[in-house]
This record gives sequence, C-alpha cells and structure tokens, in this order.
Amino acid sequence: MPFIRGIPGMIYPQLTDISIFCLKMLSRQYYGFIAQRRRVARGFPPLHLGKRNYLDWLPISRFAILLACRVRRLQDAAPPESGELDRGCMVRVLTTTIAVAVCALPAIFCASGPALAQESGSENGKPLFEVGIGGGIGYIPDYPAADQNHVQAAALPYVIYRGDVFRADRNGIQGRLYRSDRVTFEVSLEGALGSSADDNRARQGMPDIDLLGEVGPALKINLHRDRGLRERIDLTLPVRSVFSTDFSRIKYRGLVFAPDVAYSKAGLMSGDDQFRLGLGPIFASSHLMDYFYQVDPQYARPGRDAYDARAGYLGLRLHSSLVMPVTDRISAFGAVRGELFSGAANEDSPLYKRNVNLSVGAGLTVSLYRSDSRVSAVSDILD
Repeated sequence: MPFIRGIPGMIYPQLTDISIFCLKMLSRQYYGFIAQRRRVARGFPPLHLGKRNYLDWLPISRFAILLACRVRRLQDAAPPESGELDRGCMVRVLTTTIAVAVCALPAIFCASGPALAQESGSENGKPLFEVGIGGGIGYIPDYPAADQNHVQAAALPYVIYRGDVFRADRNGIQGRLYRSDRVTFEVSLEGALGSSADDNRARQGMPDIDLLGEVGPALKINLHRDRGLRERIDLTLPVRSVFSTDFSRIKYRGLVFAPDVAYSKAGLMSGDDQFRLGLGPIFASSHLMDYFYQVDPQYARPGRDAYDARAGYLGLRLHSSLVMPVTDRISAFGAVRGELFSGAANEDSPLYKRNVNLSVGAGLTVSLYRSDSRVSAVSDILD
C-alpha cells in the first residue's frame, strides 16, 4: 500500500513553501552572521540585538540552509502525480523538512531568555548551545513485562540547547509554552528503542517492535526547590502520542499518560554532576496496549492463544540517572530503571511474562562545539 495513500496534491507544495520560508529567513540571518564575524575579526565587539547573539548561531544556521536546499532538490526531482506520493521520496522530504524546522526555529528566533543571556559572563556557567556525539550500551527488556533482555548499543550526534523557551538536553526536547515560578506547561519529545520478534521466544513469528517516539504536552509543577542545596522535586503530568517507525513509514500507536514525581540534584558527587530519581505509574490507550500485548488470530499457536488487549494501567516505573563530567568536554552517564507490572490491565496476555523488569545502561558523550554564551551552571536543575 503506498505511503499516505490519497494525499491531495495540494499538500506537497506546502512542504515547498515551508522550505522556501526557512531558506529565505535563514539566508537573511546567515548574512547577518557573516557581517558579525567580520566585525569581530576587525577588533570590534559583536552586536547583541535584543535576545540575538548571531555568532552563536552561525554553524547551525549554515547547516539548516543546506537542509532547506536539499528539501528543494528532493521536491523538484519527484513531483507528485495523480495526488499520490512516492513513499521513499515522501519519507525523505518529510524528515528533511522537519530537520529544517528544528534547526531553523532556534536560529531565526534565538529563543534564549534575557535572564540567561545576562549570565553569559560567568566563566563557570554552561554553554547555551552544544553539538556533540554520544554513545551508550544498555541491557534492556524487549518490551514491557517481557521475560528476555538484550544488549543494545547506539552512537548518535546530539544537540543541547539550554534556552529559556526551547530546550534540548539529555531529558529530551522541550518547548516551554508557559512558565511561572512553580508551574511550567511544555511540549516534549522522547523515544525508546525497539526489538526483534525473532530474538524473543514469546513473540516469534509476530511483527517486530519498532523504534518508538512520544510527543505531547506536559504540566510540570515544582513541589520543592532549594538553591543552596541545588535540588528540586517536581510533579510532571504528561500526555503523549506514541508513534513507531521502521524508517520506511510512521504509524500512530496510541496515547500514554505517565505522571512522575522526580527528585533532581546537582553536585551529588562532584560540582557539576546531575542526579535524577523518578517514580510514577504508566497508563496507556488500547492502541498502545495492542502493540505490546495483543495476539491476532493469525499469530496464535500452542501456548500463545489469541488475545485482545485493553486500555488501562500498564505498570509502575522507578528510574534513576547520573551524568558526571570526566573532562571539560567528555561526560559519562549511567541509568537504572525498574518496572513493576503486577496488577496491569493485560497481565493475562500470553505475551505478559514477568512482573518485574530491570534495565541498566551507561555511556559517554563528547562535546564538539560550544557557543560563547553561557548560562548558570545550576540552571539545568533549578530553572
């Protein structure tokens, strides 16, 4: 079945309009960056226009322009016919357009808060913007309540942006739509690795579990904050849509509600480390429960009866993480997660195998580029 069958031809030109807009705005900003760089080369201080520090955004703006140009080339090379879009081309255009938007929005609006910019003179602060590469290895269950764990490893580039409105860090990507002293309303993204059905005894012969992504709004309420001890306690109430992908298509998998009470502390073992401990239940819609626990009749076999999964309580999660700097540019991280599924809505599924799951992981990150602007060293915990 073609990818997104029957999409009207009018949708496709809209992607062109997006890339043209990003290209125009970024080109305007890019020439401003060049002028600023020449100004500094001649011995003059850079201009700071409101919240904008142009020099910090020179590399990402150049990268976003290249992405926007690639979108144009992809679109011009494969015009749609009969209102139906080629799957491979559509995937490339969509993913690249999203990448342009992600890179373009911070570069165009420079969403760093004025309070953070005022702290840029602190040499002990953290860079406003970082680009690097990170790698890790983990021993994780194949799916919730599975009785098998497997070792998985990955190495990916990462972006950290410690802005007042837009944030990208080790906790995910966040856009803060509203913020007061104790309450924050944000939109965030998270992800999880998939697993192969061929490597799991309970799911052999069934479809694989693909990479999962979550996006949605979250209400974050601060319950306790102590700047002297550099610690805080937060209640987070997120509702996220879940999607899966095998890199050829994207499928909607339902909703998840995972309230969480988390304790965060900076300087637990050293001056710049960050520790987090969270606890909370997980509830999921029937679509997501189907993905994990349903057995369709064509996949039934002796010992694995057909089963219709239902929405409700998925389990209780306790997770902790520690990020510790090794050098100025290298950091080590570790994480442990325990999950209790006793009393879950689908514990009578033939794919429900264990009441408790345990996951462990560790890795390293290397910062390759850092902006000159700085933010408070404790802002990641206390802001």
